[in-house]
Order: sequence, then structure tokens, then C-alpha cells
Amino acid sequence: MAGRCWTLTSNRNTTKLLLFLFGLYLLPNLSNGQDKIQKGYFAFPVKPNQTNFLSGSMGELRPNHFHGGIDVKTEARTGLPIRAAADGYISKLRVSSFGYGNMIHITHPNGLVTLYAHLDKFNEVLWNHTIAKQYEKESFEIEINPDVNQFPIKKGDIIGLGGNTGGSGGPHLHFEIRDQKDVLYNPLLFGFPEIKDNLAPIFDKICFTTFNVDSRVNGEFGRYEVKPIKVGNQYQIPTKIAAKGTIGIELRAFDKMNGTYNSYGITCIEMKFDDKEIFYHNIKSFGFDENRFINAHINYQVFTKTGRRFEKCYISDGNRLSTYKRSGQSGKIVINDSLKHEVQINIYDAYNNATTLKFYIEGEKSNYKPVASTLKERAVPLQAEFFENILKITAKSFPKIPGTLYLKKQTVVLQPAYEKNGLTTFLYDLRKGLPDSVDIAGIKKKFSFSGVVTPGREHIFKSSKLNVRFSSETLFDTLYLQLRYETAANGREIFQVNDPTTPLFTPVEVSLNPQKPVADKARTHGYSMRNNGSGSCEGGVWEGELLKFTSKNLGKFGYGTDVEKPVVKLISSKGNIVRFNIFDKSSGISSFRATLNGKWVLMNYDHKRRLIWSELQDKTQRMSGQFLLEVKDKAGNTNTFNLKLI
Repeated sequence: MAGRCWTLTSNRNTTKLLLFLFGLYLLPNLSNGQDKIQKGYFAFPVKPNQTNFLSGSMGELRPNHFHGGIDVKTEARTGLPIRAAADGYISKLRVSSFGYGNMIHITHPNGLVTLYAHLDKFNEVLWNHTIAKQYEKESFEIEINPDVNQFPIKKGDIIGLGGNTGGSGGPHLHFEIRDQKDVLYNPLLFGFPEIKDNLAPIFDKICFTTFNVDSRVNGEFGRYEVKPIKVGNQYQIPTKIAAKGTIGIELRAFDKMNGTYNSYGITCIEMKFDDKEIFYHNIKSFGFDENRFINAHINYQVFTKTGRRFEKCYISDGNRLSTYKRSGQSGKIVINDSLKHEVQINIYDAYNNATTLKFYIEGEKSNYKPVASTLKERAVPLQAEFFENILKITAKSFPKIPGTLYLKKQTVVLQPAYEKNGLTTFLYDLRKGLPDSVDIAGIKKKFSFSGVVTPGREHIFKSSKLNVRFSSETLFDTLYLQLRYETAANGREIFQVNDPTTPLFTPVEVSLNPQKPVADKARTHGYSMRNNGSGSCEGGVWEGELLKFTSKNLGKFGYGTDVEKPVVKLISSKGNIVRFNIFDKSSGISSFRATLNGKWVLMNYDHKRRLIWSELQDKTQRMSGQFLLEVKDKAGNTNTFNLKLI
């Protein structure tokens, strides 16, 4: 098993010849990137040659993306020197209150690029250059692409100070290694002795999931979770697993490193069924533009409902991640016998520490024969869930009562699939047609299906209250579209497109047609609505009576009119620095602008603290005279603050 996840090959002589002919340091995509991983080429960017610790590893599962590098601890403080990992030149500087925050790119002679993010500041030369460009463009948010010869850097040079800018949750350095096509490589593969790790990953949960109406795990359709136990040097499952039909396996696992209490993501998963490899996933490198495929790699439905991320040991339809080895059933297991089948799952971290889980699945055949009954009076309301193509209906009733599905042009008798714990379960494959309603023992439930949306082509659905447009890239997999409209108890209109459990690769376009008069359209925007009653502004434009906007999630939408100005509070005005708190309760901050005696003044922004503060380009200049700050929200409301500085 040792080394299984890192077995790669390259032809050194051929590579040298190609390098000579093309005059390049490395050719892209040879040996799946292994030629680019040169141990010892890069120095560690934080306290080199000293023991360091990580707060995050490459490939960890994050909201809508895989973690693209490593997070290096900076002693829980800002100001720690950050050093260049190798010779090169500064190829990008970016300042932002979001995402990577203050960030530096260094391009190196070997064709790779190192990225240093969440910096407090750059070194003096780079910081002064950045401020000059901010004043030139009169913008806090800025991206600068210096010329090749403008800022040469030597290995070990201090390029900035560790910080907590952007989307950071605490002081640290986010460090990445990329190529010039934005393919990210796991920095730990380049060999940094500053990080110690001889601890193997840990299995936390295993889940079995069913895929078709005939699939069962321990007699049921749906998901079955179990916690593995460690026996000796490997893990086992303490309960019997019986299954039939097509099933998939998902897992929750994490890694540990020496000297810290942090948990990290795993790097590689391989699964064997009856000693044959059927699934292989390795996050040693991936393209930056592949990030959103994470929502097809995990069970997104479970994540949105519980906050827990289960990695699939099978490849879902529409998942084009390059990290998989694709073959056969793509990890899905088909059992149509009563034999005993061995499953082995190996997980690895970046240092090739490995852990094995081994268990058996027994084939099971169902002999359930439903019998009709006329006893309906004690049935209770039913529940409906969706598992990819399957509609699962559960009702508490007397056993073996068939149900009826009503489609537009036909009715379908729905026989019970199985009974357990006083509940009867019915299963229906939606690919056979979309039902309008179902009747189980006299209890009826209506559905709001509007059509079938398939990936790979544009779909537009229109109704009197709601229009939806899916581009060819919006969906990973087929969606059975449901459109709903209701008026809440508070009178607010709610427009619903399925629910947030369906992942999207690119945004969906939504157009609302409010049924109530909207007096101030200019300040009325679309909102995504959460179950707790809160919402986030999606913006939008009016086209006649339609409010059009895009959203990265499905679910409930509404509209709201924001007539309140942003809040602006002066914190202090000491020396050459003026500080304010700014925030907006509804649509959010859109922009801010400050002037001193009519001339633009740089205001740095930290959205996490709702804080802005001034920074003069000329450090000898006094902050005196008439100071004016204008803050605008996304609805166009503006708050102006005047201050006389002496």
C-alpha cells in the first residue's frame, strides 16, 4: 500500500530534449504534473528552517471550493515576516477586503507561481507602490501586474507581513503553488521539513446510499450511516451490511499532524470491491476553475441540511473533476446476488500516511409481496423526499396499502416498497413522468413540477409569477423543476425554485413578477431567503414589471425595498488617521469615497470589523481641513459624513 497514491512516472531524457527545443523550464501537463514537483526548490515562507504548524491543508472541503493551498500559522498574530519561497519577480499585487485579502504572486524561473494571501501589508517598496496606484486610480480595491523587471525577488526576501485580511478567520498565511494556467499543486509535496507529520488519517463516518427503486441497504432505501471502529491497525464496520441493487459509499474522514490539535483534509481515496479498484481520487493538484465541482464531489444535499460534508466514493453525473481515475462503474457498486463481497477503502494524507477500512457487504434479495387493503381510516399525512431520480414517499398506515400517483394523462398504482417501524415506503422513478399529486390511503399531497431540466443545454421556464433560465453550464445533473408561489403571514411574497439542496455550477437567472405594487423600483432588489427569515441581497434590474437577478443557489426568493441609509460612525480622528465603522442593515455596502479638501483620500476597508481608516500617500502631509466621507449601499442610498480636522 505504501506510496500507492504517489506512484507517478516521467522520462527525464525526453523531458530534457523537449526543454532544449522549446526553451522552457518545464512543459505543462507532463506526467500529470509530477515533473513540476521539485523537492527542495522552494523555501518555507514562514520562519524557514524552524518547526512550523498548519491550520489548513491542501484540498480541504470548504464552502464551494477545495482549499487551494496550505494555511501556515503565524503565532496567532499579525506582523510576522513572510519570505519569498524562491527567486523570481513580483507578478501580481492585489488589495481587497474579501477573498485572499492583501495578496502577492511571485513568478519563478521554473514556470511556477507562489501566492501569499491575507497579508497585513507588503514590504515597504511594494506597499508604497501599491498606495501610489490606489491614489492614481482612486480605488481601495486594486490589482497590479508589474513588469517582469520591475520587482525582482531573491529567495528568502521579506515580501510582506502576515495578517488577517480578506476572508481570513484569523491571522495566518495562505500559501499556494500554481502553474501559469492556474493549476494548483499541493505545497507539501515539494518537501518542507518545517512541517512534521507521521500521523495517519482517521475514519469518522461511512454512509451507504441507494440509487434506484430496487436498491436497498439493510432493507431500506435512502442513506445508512455507521461509525467505523479501529481494531489493531485498521478500521472495521461493527454492524452487518446487507445490500441489493446499485449503491454508493460516502465517507467522512480527517487527518492529524504532529504537535497540533487541528484537523485537516485527506488527500487521496482509493476503494476496492472484491479486490478490484473501482474508485480513485487524488487531490495532489487541480485546476482553479474546477473548484465548484466540490459540490458534486460531496453529498451536497446532506451538507445543506446538516452542515456535514461526506465525500463520495463514486463519481456523480456531471462531475468533471480531474482528480478522479475514471473507469467502469465510477465507484458505484452493483449487487444482484446473495454472496459476501469485500470492500477496502484506503485514505492517505500528503505525507503518504495511510489508513485502511475493510468490511463486507452481503448480497440480499427482497421477497416483499404487497397485498392490497381497504383499511384507510388510520392513515396519517405523508412525507416526500427526493434522491436524485427517485421520489420516496413515506406514510404511517396499515401495511400493504397501495397508493395512486396522478400524472397529467394517466394514473399509476404505487405499490409499497417495504415497511419498517410502522412506516410504509413507496418509491417512484421520476424518469417515467412527473406526477401532479399522490394519494396514499385517502391522504393527498400535491406536487409543483414544472418540467425537467437537463445539463448541457439552455432551459427557460415561464409562469405568471416567476421565470427561470438555466444556462447550459448551470447544472451538474438532471433537475426535476418545482416552482412555487405563496404569500407569507406577514404579507411578503415568496417565490420558490426547488430548494438549496441542489448544487449549481454557474448561477441561475431568476425573474420575479411581484403581484403587489412596488412603489420604489429603483431601491427594490431581489433577495435569497433563508429558513430563519434572514436573506441576502442578490441585486437585480427591472425590465418592465419583472425583477431580474442571478443566484448561485436555488431555494426561496423575494424582493425588498431598502430606503435606509448606511450607518456611518466616527471612531477616532487622531494624528493622520481617521477611523469609521460603516455597515448597512439591508442591501449591504456598495462603495465608499473620502476626500480631504476636495482631494481623494485612501480609506482601507476591513469588512469583517466593519472598519475603514485613512492612509495618506504623503506621510509628511497633515490630516487637516475639510474631510468628507460618502458611503453608498447597493440600493443607492447614500450617507454623507462631514468632519473638520484641525
